[in-house]
Amino acid sequence: MSDSTLPKKKTKTQKKTLNDTKKFQRFLLTKGETREMHQLDVDILDEHIATFILSLQRQDGTEYEPISIRAIISSQDRKLKRHKYS
Repeated sequence: MSDSTLPKKKTKTQKKTLNDTKKFQRFLLTKGETREMHQLDVDILDEHIATFILSLQRQDGTEYEPISIRAIISSQDRKLKRHKYS
């Protein structure tokens, strides 16, 4: 079997991006928004992202460290870039 036919293993960054974007998508659903983030108008997306960041908490209710929040934001940015979002 050649390398091109083997399934590609997801990197840690890909897994983190997927996990973080799923978190944001769940947040959007609580706001009644069913569209993907890259389908939203810029102003609406900005508002949702700001509210999402302010609401971030771990499952045990504690706050994330600032570096963790920055990593979550970077995940959203990667997804938007992948979809060529302006």
